[in-house]
Amino acid sequence: MVLVMLLWNYLITPIYMGYPREAVVELLIPAFLPFNLIKGGLNTAITMIIYKPVVTALRHAHLIEANGNLSTGHFNETQKEALERMHRREVKEQTMNREMAQKLKNQEIDRRMGQDAER
Repeated sequence: MVLVMLLWNYLITPIYMGYPREAVVELLIPAFLPFNLIKGGLNTAITMIIYKPVVTALRHAHLIEANGNLSTGHFNETQKEALERMHRREVKEQTMNREMAQKLKNQEIDRRMGQDAER
């Protein structure tokens, strides 16, 4: 991995930074090599730390199968049922929110009518 990164540093840095290629060659070992080793190590460590929780979350969301295969967009019956349950729950929540908003609106109208009647 580090060798590939050094190759890309050699090829891209002169274009990106506008340095002469000879200057980049002189910096490959003292600057780019340690940077790439540290970056590669950090990328590996972060991946090892977050891999398991991410895969577990994806399995709970039925986005990957229990055997580790990515879902190809063809949902199995369990996934379809879970999606349908989620959709029904969302529709129910939206309906409840609309009903609650209407109830609050009606209460406000009743309160205002009560105030008008007292005058």
